[in-house]
Amino acid sequence: GQIARVVDNVTEDEGSARAFNAQEVPDVTLPTGRVLLKASIKVGTLIIPPGSTLIFDDVPGLTLSAHSIVVKGSLIMGAETCRLQSDGIGIELVGTPDHATFDADKKHSKGIIVES
Repeated sequence: GQIARVVDNVTEDEGSARAFNAQEVPDVTLPTGRVLLKASIKVGTLIIPPGSTLIFDDVPGLTLSAHSIVVKGSLIMGAETCRLQSDGIGIELVGTPDHATFDADKKHSKGIIVES
């Protein structure tokens, strides 16, 4: 099917060695519909709400760097009928844990949080 929306670079990965600071990059909430990630991005917290699907394109080195990812919709990296062929596609969890509890604020918990 046709991809409805495209995510552009939120913050370009310049390959710098400086430490990731979640305060320096935006939090992103995806719109409803299917979103194709075509270029590497760096975000603070990525929220995939119900009714949204994030699909990784088959691009060498495509990386989603985030402090946390909250999945209430769908996160797709390849499928049985659409296998990823490129090397280096992945998710990188960056930053240091802030030791906040998950129940207090999901956005401040480092990791991938999947809710139904």
